[in-house]
Amino acid sequence: MTQEKKCFVFPNDISAVRLQCKKCGAASIIPLAKLTDRERTKKTLAAPCRYCNEPSGFNPDSMPCANAVGFCDTLGNLAGSLQGVNVELSLRVECAE
Repeated sequence: MTQEKKCFVFPNDISAVRLQCKKCGAASIIPLAKLTDRERTKKTLAAPCRYCNEPSGFNPDSMPCANAVGFCDTLGNLAGSLQGVNVELSLRVECAE
């Protein structure tokens, strides 16, 4: 018998993002409330690892950085934007078995 588990995340369930260094594994968890200033978010994403000084790989003026900043901005505003509408939006994510 095959069994599939579906996991959905609702925008109001998302409270923070995690940035993890691929070199040393150190992670920072940043509340969405601290990612409302786009310039500050850009600096945060482009900063080297606080623990091993490995570059993040984000150029602050690049499209990948702009996309990540926009994603963080959208996450922070999404729950409020959906209040009062008759559609429930959620994201399907892979679940551990």
